[in-house]
Amino acid sequence: MIQHVKRKHPLLRNGFLLHHDNSRPHVARCVLDVSQQNDVEILPHPPYSLDRTPCDLWLFPQLKKPLRGKRFTSNKACVKAAILIKLSQNRLLQVFQKWTVRWDACITEVIPKNTKGMMTIAGVLLFYNFSHITD
Repeated sequence: MIQHVKRKHPLLRNGFLLHHDNSRPHVARCVLDVSQQNDVEILPHPPYSLDRTPCDLWLFPQLKKPLRGKRFTSNKACVKAAILIKLSQNRLLQVFQKWTVRWDACITEVIPKNTKGMMTIAGVLLFYNFSHITD
C-alpha cells in the first residue's frame, strides 16, 4: 500500500501521516515497523468514545454529500466515486487543526456534555504532511 500511495501521489514520497482506528491489525507490531521504515507517521487515535473520535466531525459529511441518492453497482464503484471528490488542502488543514484542539479539550475534560458526538472511523485516512505549511 505504501509504495502504491507514493507512486500515485508524488507529494507523499517524502512520508505522510496516517490516521486509523486502534483495531488490532492497525496496531500490530509488523504494521508499526513497516510504517516506521517507510517514513509514515501514525497519528495517535483516542480510545473509542462518542465524543472523542474525529472522523464524523467533517470528513464523512463532506464525502457523503455528493454521494447521497446515488446507486452503485459495486463497492469498487462507490470508492472510485468518493476518490474523485476534491477536498481542499487548506480546508483539510483547518479541520485537522480544529480536531487537535478538540482532542486536547477532551483530554482535559472541558468539552460540554451537549457537544454532538462523533463516530469512529472504519477504514484508513491519509493526510498529506502539512508540517511545511505551519512552520
